Amino acid sequence: MATNVVKTYSSIVEIPAELWDSILLPLDVFHTHRFIHTVELAKVENSQCWPVCFYEKDELVATAVLSAFRVDLGLFLGERMSDWIRSVRKRIPHFLQPKILFCGLPISLGQKNLIIARPESTNWVLKALDEKMQEIASRYELGFFILKEFDQESAGELGAFKGLGYFIGDSIPYMNMDIRWTSFDAYLNELRHTYRRQVKKSLKKIAPISPEAPAGIVSPLQAMVRFNHWENCPPSLFYNYYLKVMDRAETKLEVLNLPFFEHCFEKLREDLTLITVEKGGEVLSAGLLFKHDPYLTFALVGNKYGKHAEVDPYFNLIHAMIALAIKEDVQQLKLGQTAYWVKQRLGGKPSGRILFFKAKNRVTHYALKKMRKILFPDTPIPSIHVFKKQA
Repeated sequence: MATNVVKTYSSIVEIPAELWDSILLPLDVFHTHRFIHTVELAKVENSQCWPVCFYEKDELVATAVLSAFRVDLGLFLGERMSDWIRSVRKRIPHFLQPKILFCGLPISLGQKNLIIARPESTNWVLKALDEKMQEIASRYELGFFILKEFDQESAGELGAFKGLGYFIGDSIPYMNMDIRWTSFDAYLNELRHTYRRQVKKSLKKIAPISPEAPAGIVSPLQAMVRFNHWENCPPSLFYNYYLKVMDRAETKLEVLNLPFFEHCFEKLREDLTLITVEKGGEVLSAGLLFKHDPYLTFALVGNKYGKHAEVDPYFNLIHAMIALAIKEDVQQLKLGQTAYWVKQRLGGKPSGRILFFKAKNRVTHYALKKMRKILFPDTPIPSIHVFKKQA
């Protein structure tokens, strides 16, 4: 009788939440049973998901989530190719839009959706995971595999993937900010003059930030930051503002739908902090942060753009996140994979992310491996000296 067992499910609800979450660390907030259920219910990008459990002698030692959805590879080829791609798609609708089998969810938050609780189990779990992906790919006629997203240190730890035919591609860097201050004023004082002056200039345009409670009574003409003011920012409003941000995004694997935000606001409320920048009762910018001690993760943002830009809604949204992270005494504020310059000049530091890729057809795999620097380009971020004393 085999001691190692792999079980695949058609939905996360088929697995007890306490079992699935039993091997997670606080960092694994985007691999929790409740988060996966939220993504499943929303059917983001019309995806299909398969949670997978790995057992040793009836003990859960690893979990993964597989999902299949279409990805527009034309996005990675730049504006110069866009007209040509559009003309080809008039004849071939899904040209450069393959349906890919991911080890990961159809939402890009810099997360991985493969958890291995026992390091000594890594090799057999990776081999079994690849076999499971091959099995699902054959059943649904899928020709490409991607395992996303891992920090660069995982390249060695997960080296067995290369032996299984995968090659490593660069993903989008992730911004982190270590929190070491006892107050927001202490943080400001540690910034070099140029960067401190920029922050103070933006802060003068809003009422004082206070994470302890919702903003107090201020002039309706003055902009303010509010925390967890849910009634003023329903899912539909956040979604509309999120779409405005996505319209400006250079690269996007997927676009979240309204049902995701509806389920997120309903089912994950206890995991979330909502920060809004408002003026005259109107939301100008909003951000959703996930609380998972000792971390705080900035996951999603919505911005109105244009109206009241003079109050720096997006910049003051980020300032409020930093103030909240200091107040909550977290170790690290995780700032996501966009707006690098804004976050870097406030003290964020980039860390690399990688993915593993394989094509089922060997000729296609060879060709894409040769093109990996085009499909998965490195994103260099020059270092800058933000603080008086570098940590």
